Amino acid sequence: MFVRVWGARGSISVAREDTVVYGGHTTCVEIRAGERLIIVDAGSGIRSLGKSLMAQEKGPVDADIFLSHTHLDHIAGLLMFEPFFKKKNVFRIHGPRSRSGKAIKDTIEAFFVHDYWPIGISSLTAATEWRDLEEGTYDMGGGLTVKTLLLEHPAPVLGYRFEYGGKSVALVFDHESYAPGNARVIPFLQGADLVVFDSQYTEEEYFNGKQGWGHSSFEGAIATTEKAGVKKTLLFFHHDPDRTDEALAALEKKYAKKSTIEHVYAAKENAVYEV
Repeated sequence: MFVRVWGARGSISVAREDTVVYGGHTTCVEIRAGERLIIVDAGSGIRSLGKSLMAQEKGPVDADIFLSHTHLDHIAGLLMFEPFFKKKNVFRIHGPRSRSGKAIKDTIEAFFVHDYWPIGISSLTAATEWRDLEEGTYDMGGGLTVKTLLLEHPAPVLGYRFEYGGKSVALVFDHESYAPGNARVIPFLQGADLVVFDSQYTEEEYFNGKQGWGHSSFEGAIATTEKAGVKKTLLFFHHDPDRTDEALAALEKKYAKKSTIEHVYAAKENAVYEV
């Protein structure tokens, strides 16, 4: 399996000279499991992914898109994803229902209306299928399995764990590791090969007015993944929009020294991680 980061920033995209190393696009991660293409989240980073797919893929694009939730920084790039507008491409779009029970497609459609955006979902020419997900385990066929878990956030958020060929990648976006429900995340991550974990704040920042915002810290990410027996790779993710490259590099170095996990990185835009 290969994991490529197309956007690692949280809350809002940024474009400054001091964010070029770790990137300014909001959340989007590409996973390759054998011949399968998996896309997790559709923040502004998905636009660059779409251009890359159109330039490199020789045949139709066939992919599963998993949305963690529908906050804007996780869906804002959805209708700027160029492969959506090519007839031969095929996409299955998965995500959680809203707190009121609204289907994922209906929630997305409510945002992409003319009051907010010039085109709607009806403009898509690729074949699309929308699937609502709950907590559970789903057999995706071809040896690929995805497990889902509801996380701690003001909106319903699903964490995803993809298992293929004896390897596993788990993604915990927009999650408050200091909430009581964090205990449920530990068995979900148990023994994963690579974990991508919300680390928007330091612990000091979190306890200085960020409680209840639905995000974790570097310390929380390390504590949770170590309790889960993660040994190989931890990626800090959902970087605060005010966090500079220099600050992220310093925090990456600081927390890598404190962890028993072999590889601890702050996720970088365009970086590829092999599992």
